[in-house]
Amino acid sequence: MEDKFTTQSQQHNKGMGLGNIRSTCTEKDALCIVSNGGFLHVTRDEIKNYKLMDFQFNGTLIYYDLSLAHFEDDEEAIGNLEL
Repeated sequence: MEDKFTTQSQQHNKGMGLGNIRSTCTEKDALCIVSNGGFLHVTRDEIKNYKLMDFQFNGTLIYYDLSLAHFEDDEEAIGNLEL
């Protein structure tokens, strides 16, 4: 993952994508990306695994394993969410 790397972005949000998501990871969070012929598994602080796959995946699949431990357990706030 390269900070400030972007495709098809507008000037106001250029480079604010996956690097920004990765920087918000806490110590228990992880981010996995499958795109074209590559796989990447990262945490906030390190690249856990990456490899070239033996098949092409057209598009991009992002899996964000987010720990909820650092969020408040506020039933009123949860009840106010619109689904």
